[in-house]
Amino acid sequence: MSAKFAFTFAEMLAAQEYELGKWEQWLRQQPEPLLDQRVDFAKGETLRDALFHIFVVEQLYGACLHGLLDPNASPKSLFELPHQSWDELFAIHHYGFGLLKDWAAQATAADLKKTFSRGEIRASYRKCFLQVLEHNTRHLAQLAVALRQAGHATDWPHDLIFNPTLE
Repeated sequence: MSAKFAFTFAEMLAAQEYELGKWEQWLRQQPEPLLDQRVDFAKGETLRDALFHIFVVEQLYGACLHGLLDPNASPKSLFELPHQSWDELFAIHHYGFGLLKDWAAQATAADLKKTFSRGEIRASYRKCFLQVLEHNTRHLAQLAVALRQAGHATDWPHDLIFNPTLE
């Protein structure tokens, strides 16, 4: 006999919110010039560019899931959001993550099956939601390594096993 186990969206969001909260707490203790630190993220971007990339994707998918943005329209206006300071960056994150949390809290089974299309990409809303969480996890891991290599190690363990929101 096999049993199926699953994590709910709420549990996954809580775990990610905890990790992102640790990042925000740690980053806000750092001097703002750290935003200009090269992190060799993709094309030699700065920490500011990397964080903006992570947070604007939260906002992009959150807006699309809520129907606030047509997934096939150009999200150009999102890429023009101010993101020079910790405050501006984390405002983008909090708004986008809030959209994701609100959507997950009210999503129905039918909502999960709706499809998202953008160019050649076609995926269920469920898959798009999971994509955002996976996107965050992967890029935050890259940032942790890049910052540690640049002499700016974070001060907490990032592994899920240490996250108190899940049991």
